[in-house]
Amino acid sequence: MATMRAAVLTAPHRFELREVAVPEVGPDDALIRVQRTGICGTDIHMFNGHYAVDRLPLVPGHEFAG
Repeated sequence: MATMRAAVLTAPHRFELREVAVPEVGPDDALIRVQRTGICGTDIHMFNGHYAVDRLPLVPGHEFAG
């Protein structure tokens, strides 16, 4: 199984650097190697526990460059 490093939000105000499985891609999907990601307002709200608390753990960062 291939893995990658990811900063995982495990609880409000708590990140862990983890090895996670590389997602499998389907025939109509693309896998992008992310080099950098920005931090936006949504990420800050999730870090503070205002959003997505019921979906933890998660890998935030939807503004990225591959």
